[in-house]
Amino acid sequence: MIKREFDVILYGASGFTGKQTVLDFKLHAPSSMKWAIAGRSKERLEAVLRDLGLSSDRVPILVADSQDLDELEKLAARTHVVLSTAGPFSLYAPKLIQACVQQSTHWCDITGETPFIRQMIDIHHAEAREKGLKIVPACGFDSVPSDIGTLWAIHEVMKKTGRKSAEVRSFFTVKGGLNGGTLASARLIADRAEFKKVAHIFLLDPENTPHSDEEFRANADLRKPQYISALGKWAAPFFMAAINTRIVRRSVALFRENTEAELLGYSTQFRYNEMMIISEPFGFPLVTWMTTLGLAVFDGLIRTQFGRKLLDRVGPAPGVGPSEKAMNDGFSRTLYLVKDDTGQTHRFEMIDQGDPGNRITVRIVCECARLLAEESQLLPGQGGVLTPATAFGLKLVERLRARGTIFQALP
Repeated sequence: MIKREFDVILYGASGFTGKQTVLDFKLHAPSSMKWAIAGRSKERLEAVLRDLGLSSDRVPILVADSQDLDELEKLAARTHVVLSTAGPFSLYAPKLIQACVQQSTHWCDITGETPFIRQMIDIHHAEAREKGLKIVPACGFDSVPSDIGTLWAIHEVMKKTGRKSAEVRSFFTVKGGLNGGTLASARLIADRAEFKKVAHIFLLDPENTPHSDEEFRANADLRKPQYISALGKWAAPFFMAAINTRIVRRSVALFRENTEAELLGYSTQFRYNEMMIISEPFGFPLVTWMTTLGLAVFDGLIRTQFGRKLLDRVGPAPGVGPSEKAMNDGFSRTLYLVKDDTGQTHRFEMIDQGDPGNRITVRIVCECARLLAEESQLLPGQGGVLTPATAFGLKLVERLRARGTIFQALP
């Protein structure tokens, strides 16, 4: 490995989520790790260090505008890994990713903007693969519980029974808040009228990957509540499913390209989907149906100029997010129902403490960046514009367990 000045640079470190990554590195990065923070404003970055009791002597500040390719190339050349939290990513990441690919620097981020990910695949996947370089979007709550959780669950089935898995259905129970950056990303997708791209259920698969009509039917997005007999509960459509499911399907497609899918436990016709479990105080699925209606209303609003203006007025602005108490009190539980190729169902779960969009996302993406910096030669797979599962494999499960995430089988 070429020796560089830094192991990791945190780009966008003065934003709401970026500041949390700085705190995570302060508390959890090994003392031997060399890291720096970066963004457009030296003054704002200095304020972050002051607020967190750090100095620029210990954590250097680098200034680089997201639209200045020359500055970004110089930044990328100084580090092994760039971790970016500067969104919307379709606005602030393309030139920095270009710089990372040119300088052979690994990348990870927390985007859920699937049209942007598709664009990066089309532009950079071939070159990154040739260089053995890992460009890894969606390394937060979008979409690690879905992607890494699925890989781990089917691995457990294979290890226990020797059978491949034909289907995984994930069911999320979450408590958390919304930050302004997430809303800004959704608004930008709406402004660009990219709904058709978002709706394509195999949007992120490698180009020209064949899919039968049956595969389209089996993987179709779920748009209304369902009673899940295996759980004895009702489930609603999950607002992040249109992101997470595309990431999981890209993982499967990339594993198939490398002839690894069946060895890892994915069956030839593997299917994936996900929903959300909502507590029903009286058993009747009133809250589930109301939540589904609310998601439909939000979808309708964000598709219109009037609706987007209304959301701008009532939603959090970029740089604003939940309170410390709300972030600490949040949680996520993901239940995986895995059907093996004999039809038998197996149950697993992943449990994490903290607000999903902030605490959990920050914990995950920071571990991803440190994995790339510390163990890139030991990670599975080839280079390219990858997914968490294809970039990190079960190494990320080990990391997250060490940080308190629970992965366990259920009876």
